[in-house]
Amino acid sequence: MLTQDEFYASVGSQLAVLASHVANPFEVTRASVAIDERLLSPSLGRHPKTISSVHVYAASNISASNWVTLRDRVDKTVRSFLDAELISAEVGERMPNLSFYHHVLQRTDINPTRTALIDSTIENVISAIPLRMTCIVCTAFDDLPRIVRALARVAVGHGEVYLSAHADQMWSTTNTGVELHEDFAQFLIAEDTREPALASYTLGTLLSRNFLRTSIAYTVTGVRYSKKVKDGTMDAMLRLRGRVVLTYFDHTLPRIDHVVCVNALTFFHANGRGEDLSKTLDWVLHVLENRAYVPARTLYLLLQT
Repeated sequence: MLTQDEFYASVGSQLAVLASHVANPFEVTRASVAIDERLLSPSLGRHPKTISSVHVYAASNISASNWVTLRDRVDKTVRSFLDAELISAEVGERMPNLSFYHHVLQRTDINPTRTALIDSTIENVISAIPLRMTCIVCTAFDDLPRIVRALARVAVGHGEVYLSAHADQMWSTTNTGVELHEDFAQFLIAEDTREPALASYTLGTLLSRNFLRTSIAYTVTGVRYSKKVKDGTMDAMLRLRGRVVLTYFDHTLPRIDHVVCVNALTFFHANGRGEDLSKTLDWVLHVLENRAYVPARTLYLLLQT
């Protein structure tokens, strides 16, 4: 392997010019190279280094002399965001050679399945994919803050922040963007999050045409109603059942749906009357055992509400 001076002398000898003339364009180029400090700046927004247990490494194909020149131009505060700087001159390999990435993983002792590689060159990204890293091509700085935030965020925490910021505003929408101010989805939000304040629904009589909405509504808000009120609703549901719970409070629509039945069972069991729907429970178990729920859910496919 030739040193830099030996390389200049060798090329100069072949071209019949002074070694200094060969070195000059390289030195001019070296002087013009600079690191975009925005890449290492907390101005990215939620910079990953502000999150515990997140490590940031820089990797580059660069000669040792060029790296020394470049490194000395970068503010130490900016470089403090890096846990390590990995350059091809020190590794002895260049990207996209797979051996370069193997060296990085060994030196840093990082788990590739919990590591993201962001590079502007698609060849470098493709080469690292077999190592099971999350590989992302980023060719514009403006895209980087979004990528970093997406990688560094804690999904559950981000979701909680979103829910709190949009409390009482999370309405259903059609595929054309029209908001539907109905309370069915609101009951589901309250049930899934265990946070009624996030949803928007009106209390009062919860008896509706639909057994599904009625069951979910009482299950979610049942603590606000007396036993007498809930028993009255369950009695009304029982009077309109066939062998199993129906879908509607309407004898002219004798339809059944396993999703409706499951929610009705939840309502009854939560109020100590599960035995009243023993046949409904048997039917739901039969549906599950035979995977009869796979082909269709009649209530939703027929758009009946």
